[in-house]
Amino acid sequence: MISRANASCSYPARFQLVAAMNPCPCGYAGSPRHACRCSPNAVRRYCAKISGPLVDRIGVHVAVQPVEPADFDGVPGGGTDSAGMREPVIRAAEAQRERFLGLRGVRRNADMPVADLAGLCGMGREAIDLLAAAQRKLLLSARARRNVIQVARTIADLDGSAAVGARHLAEAVQYRVPRAIEEC
Repeated sequence: MISRANASCSYPARFQLVAAMNPCPCGYAGSPRHACRCSPNAVRRYCAKISGPLVDRIGVHVAVQPVEPADFDGVPGGGTDSAGMREPVIRAAEAQRERFLGLRGVRRNADMPVADLAGLCGMGREAIDLLAAAQRKLLLSARARRNVIQVARTIADLDGSAAVGARHLAEAVQYRVPRAIEEC
């Protein structure tokens, strides 16, 4: 929905935004191999270019470190390659399809209506308490809280779990706070 002074227009759209940014103007904040040459004020100004409401709408924040050339010879850090992730992703997508049968317009966890979050995620007491603590400590907005739950539901799906456990929620919370913005 685009609104201006005299009119507003609605353009139906469904999209997924993937964005990237450096942690600071020089790009080296937090680098283990290069010293950042930016002042704290320069980093704050740089981070302030991204509005808080936009950051709040970004669901997953991942800080990526530089990759060594030798890491391209195999899977760095003992992680899982794309081929190894294929089956869990297919299973997770199937679980979501089954979960949302009968819910019009809902195809994936990101589309879950707020009213259905509790029933569709099946969080236990430990997960609920962890979410409340994270919301208080990180000052999560209602939108950010919903997003953490949706990401946790997806992590649980990848894990093959029917319910969202505390460990799924803890991982989702880790993806919530962008490192560069956190340092601002």
